[in-house]
Amino acid sequence: MTHKDWFVKKLAKSLNVSESLIDKIIRHQFDGFVTASRTKDSLEISGMGKFVFRRPGAQRKLDRMDAQIREFRNKISNSDSEVKIQTWNDVIDTMLIKRQMLINRMNHEFDADLRGVEKPSGSREGIEGAD
Repeated sequence: MTHKDWFVKKLAKSLNVSESLIDKIIRHQFDGFVTASRTKDSLEISGMGKFVFRRPGAQRKLDRMDAQIREFRNKISNSDSEVKIQTWNDVIDTMLIKRQMLINRMNHEFDADLRGVEKPSGSREGIEGAD
């Protein structure tokens, strides 16, 4: 059972409403978060706080990642160990993916990784309270 499934069941039981309604509401909220994060640099969620994307910090992180990638490439060129070379190549691949995600976010081309949360449904029709 995913965290989302557990949360839906718990909330539906405590509010005495159907799990499908709670699921639709959660999907609607996440859809709104994703939409807002694509065009805005901050997102405020009542009761949870304000989340801010800071461009200068992101640029510094990008610079650090570039320096680390260069260091790993230097290590690869000076190493004789195939195991170390493979490990460092795997680290570089992971860093390149994270680097591209950060660049996309800086350019407002962000695709949220909801880590196990199902994608929001395409339609909000039939959801009470939906915009």
